[in-house]
Amino acid sequence: MILFVSLGRAPFQDSINTISLDGRELKQLLAPAAGRSYVHASGNSLQDILAVAVHEVAPTREVVDHLFTYNPRNGAWRRLVNTEGIEGAGFLSPDRSRAAFVFAPDREPIQLRLWGVDLKTGETAKLTGDDAEEGMWDGYASWRPDGQEIAFLRMRRAPGA
Repeated sequence: MILFVSLGRAPFQDSINTISLDGRELKQLLAPAAGRSYVHASGNSLQDILAVAVHEVAPTREVVDHLFTYNPRNGAWRRLVNTEGIEGAGFLSPDRSRAAFVFAPDREPIQLRLWGVDLKTGETAKLTGDDAEEGMWDGYASWRPDGQEIAFLRMRRAPGA
């Protein structure tokens, strides 16, 4: 199976889908609902947890993005980040014990960096960024198969952009 996002033409129309390798079987895994849609998902198997970025309306009526784990077997959701800030895509480690994710805490709102979270303890740590210049951000992480290192892209705005 291949896991992918279908971006809608309007807010809250984004969904997570799967398609068989031969392209014959398309299924919607996470369907948008009123005030909630799904903008990114990653995982190692559809039989275990996925990291899902959710675009939703908070109780304060503010539109926010939050990162969760989602278990497709039992429908259980768990918020990954307990610090307020801008939450982006998450990427599970091969052993599913940790996740790397894109994040900018409220105190540094323009500094999107790669952070990590231990899925058992909830402990988070900044993985990149102390040497990054303003106007640079990190994303698109990928774990090495043994889970010991993470590759990622560091992007930079062109001068004058």
